[in-house]
Amino acid sequence: MAQGGLIQQSIDDYGVERQSGREIMDEMFFADTGQSRGAQEVGLENTESSDTDDPMDVEDTETARTAVKAIYDATIRAGEDVTAIDSTKARDLIREATGLGPRPASNMTERLAAVGAIEQRSTSDGLELSVTPEGPEMIGLQTGSGGSGGVDAHRFMLRRIYEWGTRLGYDMDLPTQDGDELPDAVGEVPPDVYPPDGFGDLTKDEREQLLRSRLENDYEEILELSGTGTFYIEVESKGITKPGGPIKNAAKAPGPEQLLFVVEDGGDKGLTPKAETCAGIFGIDTDAEPFTSTRTPDDARRKFYTRNRVTMNHDRLDREPDKFAVVEGDVSTEWVEYPNGRIVCRERGGGETFLEFDDTDEFRERDLEDAPAIVYYHADREGYAVEVGGEIERAYGSKAKLTEDWSWVYEPLVPEVMFTDYGYDAVPEPEAFRIAIVPHDDRGLNADLLMYDHETGEVSDEYATSTNGGGTGEATESDETAPTADEAEPEDEDDPETHD
Repeated sequence: MAQGGLIQQSIDDYGVERQSGREIMDEMFFADTGQSRGAQEVGLENTESSDTDDPMDVEDTETARTAVKAIYDATIRAGEDVTAIDSTKARDLIREATGLGPRPASNMTERLAAVGAIEQRSTSDGLELSVTPEGPEMIGLQTGSGGSGGVDAHRFMLRRIYEWGTRLGYDMDLPTQDGDELPDAVGEVPPDVYPPDGFGDLTKDEREQLLRSRLENDYEEILELSGTGTFYIEVESKGITKPGGPIKNAAKAPGPEQLLFVVEDGGDKGLTPKAETCAGIFGIDTDAEPFTSTRTPDDARRKFYTRNRVTMNHDRLDREPDKFAVVEGDVSTEWVEYPNGRIVCRERGGGETFLEFDDTDEFRERDLEDAPAIVYYHADREGYAVEVGGEIERAYGSKAKLTEDWSWVYEPLVPEVMFTDYGYDAVPEPEAFRIAIVPHDDRGLNADLLMYDHETGEVSDEYATSTNGGGTGEATESDETAPTADEAEPEDEDDPETHD
């Protein structure tokens, strides 16, 4: 055989086929997902730092990840007692998900087994495959790459949500967090509702009608939860004590109809306290304006939650470093709106005013001269330069040194600014946002996810897909009293720890 023929034969047998333009487009919005060490190890050549005995080269890391996801998702959908699937079925799933041919798909399973992502087992019924505990790391589960990568409780909830959505039929993904702009989890419409040959010349309305019809027949719960669009899920394991997080997460989604907030079981305090607290943060059943603090001072109309350091050059970040507002000394600040509409940053408790704006539009258009001082990283001075009145007063070698003399000013979450900046026409009603609870396994409820009704305080298992710990208990409202939004609010809103 000629050399060209040998090369082509090798590609046919062992190569990884490239994704089509449509597949690439489908993955662009949340492309950077789950690139954990395990995933990188599968997609790279042998390295000395590898934990596996003989990691094999897989040319396309994303294809390897897709293959593991296909097997893992199929195992989840097969039922709680199923831990492995037939080898032939697994190969067919890999082919369907990746576009690989029969022999490359078989080669892929061998390579994934070699690096410890899947396990092959011989039984009297034939060869079967299962995903190892290390395998889910490739799709962002049990790692810091998926979701917020936070504490164990957050990771557990992400896994529970991933499995719940997968059982419903969603094509679930856990976006890699880079900053705080991505949701914790997303669910896409099941691939099998799309026409095999695409939509052709169908209009947008006709495409919507076709998808809606197919979902109504096979995936009624998905249609009810998120329609024909992407489902965005925010897991608030720590956000309950940091109100700025859930509020900003509410603004980031295209709309309440495509978003679900998920909170933990309240534990000893009852099933629903954290759900009630989340609702209170949005302004449900409180005296505060929607999405603002319940601790409004007597001289103010609204007090704003804060999150992250406020930048004074937000419209020029593409060409210059972040320039943050700071105030001299050890100062705790708060942002309020006076009855006349003026928005000010002042010392907590009604002290000295540091920044002042006539209205929300002027705050949106803020600039450097509006701050008493600004700080930014100065490359030439290799430190953090503080400017007062346009002149550099001093450069600090570290943030620790800087904060000995200066205090950060945090950004107020002004609802009408934040929501419109993210594409809303107006501030949505807080009641439009849905909240669900992941119940503790030892509570004995036959549900993996419970929907919370803020009007009645009760929960329902209408979208539950499995039991989460056995037992025969029914999902019922807790008799415990939940903390109010006022009780749940952080003691010090301007503590840096409340803004991450």
